[in-house]
Amino acid sequence: MKSSWPLLALFIVGCTPSTEVVEGSSSTAAVNAEAPYVWGNKTFPKSIGLSNSFNSDEKIAMTQMGAAWSTSVSARDPFFSFSNLSNNNYNLERNDGILGIYRVDDWNESFTPNDQIAPIAITQLFGRRYNTGSANEYVSIEHADILINYDDFSFSSEQDPLQKDPVEYDLHTVVLHEMGHFLGLSHIPVYSLRPNSESLSSRSNYKASSVMYPSIDFSEIKRVPKSKDTTVLNSKYSLSGLAASAIAVESPYKPNAKDLGKNVKVVIELMSNGECHHKMDGVTIGHHSIKLN
Repeated sequence: MKSSWPLLALFIVGCTPSTEVVEGSSSTAAVNAEAPYVWGNKTFPKSIGLSNSFNSDEKIAMTQMGAAWSTSVSARDPFFSFSNLSNNNYNLERNDGILGIYRVDDWNESFTPNDQIAPIAITQLFGRRYNTGSANEYVSIEHADILINYDDFSFSSEQDPLQKDPVEYDLHTVVLHEMGHFLGLSHIPVYSLRPNSESLSSRSNYKASSVMYPSIDFSEIKRVPKSKDTTVLNSKYSLSGLAASAIAVESPYKPNAKDLGKNVKVVIELMSNGECHHKMDGVTIGHHSIKLN
C-alpha cells in the first residue's frame, strides 16, 4: 500500500550538503547515527518476495546477488531465500510482515519530500533501538524492504556487463549494495568521521574493497562482496565460515538491563549525487558529503 507518510532517512552518497539540512535533537535523545544494525533474531535465511513487476531476468539478477552474499562468507545456509509475490504492494508506514523487493514506477514526494533529489533505490528497516546514548547502542532489525526507483533511473539486468547500456545502472550492483543494507551493513568507510579528507588514490582503494561504498555511477560493476564487506559481516554475525544460522551465543548486541527499546524506522537511500544525511524521527542527526571524483 502506497502512502504519503514521511520517511525517516539515512541518505547515502553526496556532493555538497543541502541548505535545507537542519541539525536537531531526535525524540530518541542523543542517538548515534553510526550505531550498528543487526537482525535481532539472527536467524537465516530471510525469505524475500520478489515483486511481480520485475521480469524474469531481473529476478535472476536478484537471486544471484543474494547467493553472492552467502558465498562470500562460505555460509552453509543462505542468507536469503526467494519467492514470487503476486503483487507490488509495498508498505511505507509499518512492518507488513512481508520482506520484499519492489519496483517503483511512480516515485513521488512520498519517498523524497521537500523537493530532494530522488534516490536510485532505498532499503527501509523497521526495528527497535536499544542502549541509546551508550557505547553499545544498536538497532535490532525486525523487518526490511528494498524499493528500486524505475521512475527516474534505468537499469540493466544483462548477465554480461559488456552488453549493458552505458546510461543504465547495473541492476546486479544496485541490488548487491541494497542487500548489504538489508543484512545490516552500513557504508564503508564511515565518511561522517572523515568527510572529503582522503586522497583520490585512497578513495579509489576503499571503493575497490567494498560494495558498500556510498556512491555509484553508470560504469560501476560490482557483483561480488569485497574484503571490507565480508570482514564486517563475519564480525556482525560471528560467522567464521559456519552456517549463517549458527550464531555465537555471546554477542555485543544486547539490551542493557531494563531497556525495552524504542520502535524506529530508518531509510537508507542510494543516491547518485554523493550527499549523505542521517535522520531519525524526522530530524537530521548528522550529514556529510564525499567527493565522487
